[in-house]
Amino acid sequence: MTAITDLTVEELERLIEGIVRRSIEESLEDLEALASRRYLSSIAEAREDYRADRVTPLDDLEDD
Repeated sequence: MTAITDLTVEELERLIEGIVRRSIEESLEDLEALASRRYLSSIAEAREDYRADRVTPLDDLEDD
């Protein structure tokens, strides 16, 4: 494991830039998804299924 004090300024800048870029990309994906009526209705449907106990526990799922 590398300590921050072992990084050069350029390495630290690249590290921070990558983290910020991924965070922005994830936020934009979230905004795009939330702007989709189809996506929002699928969330509502999934919540309704969960409340009605129309779900399969993860332990019951098998890898094929």
